[in-house]
Amino acid sequence: MALLAVCVFGGWGIAKLRAWFRDDDDATVTDREMLHQIRKLHGQGELTDTEYRSIKNQISERIRQHETLKQSADNPANGSAPADDERKASQPKSA
Repeated sequence: MALLAVCVFGGWGIAKLRAWFRDDDDATVTDREMLHQIRKLHGQGELTDTEYRSIKNQISERIRQHETLKQSADNPANGSAPADDERKASQPKSA
């Protein structure tokens, strides 16, 4: 079973490299494909419940991180500028 997990991660690594060489901007597609593959392997009994959950959690976390980074890049103003109230509070009051 451990060998199978190594093969799954090896396949994922190869897919990531291929996507990188193709300049694929959406890495979540590759991660989602990997999730589909591990679901299939788990359904076929090739992965134990523990192995499946471990791999799934790691890939899901990468997807969440990638989507968060992508949203930040798409909306650079969100969260980077202080709110109007904060700016007003930080300005000295004129007499």
